[in-house]
Amino acid sequence: MGAGPDPLTAALAAAWRVFDRPAPADLAVCTACCMDPALADEIRATPARSLTQHHLREWLAAAFDGGAGREALLWLLPRMFDLLAEGREISPLGPEVTLARLPATGFPDRWPQAEVDAVHGFCLALFDRKLAGRAAIDPWLCMIARSGLDIRPFLGRLWELPDASLVALLHADWIASGGAGRIAFTPFWADVPARADVWAWYTAPELALRLFLAGAETDLRLLALAEMVQSHEGLPPPV
Repeated sequence: MGAGPDPLTAALAAAWRVFDRPAPADLAVCTACCMDPALADEIRATPARSLTQHHLREWLAAAFDGGAGREALLWLLPRMFDLLAEGREISPLGPEVTLARLPATGFPDRWPQAEVDAVHGFCLALFDRKLAGRAAIDPWLCMIARSGLDIRPFLGRLWELPDASLVALLHADWIASGGAGRIAFTPFWADVPARADVWAWYTAPELALRLFLAGAETDLRLLALAEMVQSHEGLPPPV
C-alpha cells in the first residue's frame, strides 16, 4: 500500500469534513463602515472552497460580532486553513491575527470536541511544516496562542527538534533577522495569557544550556544564542 497523505493534507481534509456547512445568513461583521454590503453579499454567494484571499482579508479587517459570529467563522475557517497551508498572507498584519477571533465565539471551551480537535490538528500540522521550513517561529506561536489553543504542545514540538534544527530556527528569529541582542517577541502577544509560558520557554536556563552544549566549541553563533537566553533569564515578559 502507498503512503497516506502528509499530516497537513490530512488535517485540511479533516477540517473540511468537520466544518462543512452552508453559507451563513450573516457574516457577523460591520457593513455600515467596515465592509461594503455588496462585498458581503458576494462573499456569502461564493462557495467556501472558492473564497479568495481578498474575501478573507476584508472579513478579517471588518469589526466582528463574536457573539453572533460563530457560524460565519466556522464556514470561513477551512478556507482560511487552505490559504495558510499554501503559505499565503491572509492579513497584512501577519499570521498573528488570523485566528484571533476564535475565542470571541467561545473557543475552545464551548465548541464541540470534534471541532476543537480539527483546529488543533491543523495548527499542529501547520506548525510542524513551518518548523521543517525554518520559518520565523514567534509569529506562528502567537497565532496559535491567540486562537485559544494550549500552547504547551507546540512548545514541546520545538523542544523535540534536533539540536541543529532548533539552533537554526532560533538563530533565524533572534540574530539573522536583525534582532541581535534581544529575543524576538511580537507585539501581538499583548493581553495573551500564554505569553508568559512562551517567554518562560525562551528564557529557560535549560534552553541556554542546550544551546551551549549543542556547539559551544564549533560555532560562535550558538554561544551568542546561549548568552542571549541567559541575559534574559528571570525577566518578566516585555510590556
